[in-house]
Amino acid sequence: MNKKTIILLLGFALVALPQINQAEPKEAVHREGTEWCNTWVTSANLKDKPRVLMVGDSITNGYFKSASKALADVSYGAKLTTSACVADPAFLLQLGWN
Repeated sequence: MNKKTIILLLGFALVALPQINQAEPKEAVHREGTEWCNTWVTSANLKDKPRVLMVGDSITNGYFKSASKALADVSYGAKLTTSACVADPAFLLQLGWN
């Protein structure tokens, strides 16, 4: 997958996310035994390139390093990973979209 495709997919995810969260969950939200939220910002003091924020769960943790490396020429990576799913009201609170 080329860099432009990755950027377009990430952009689509950020645009689609608010619409996904507007739907009411049909069942109670399942909670893990241990809740977690991890924020990581690489090269936080540099501003010469845009920053790509990857938001997701433990799977995002898995591809963050390789995706950041693939985009290194055009952007810096950042991530917000969490145990909350996108249908969980806690997810919006963690993003600061309440």
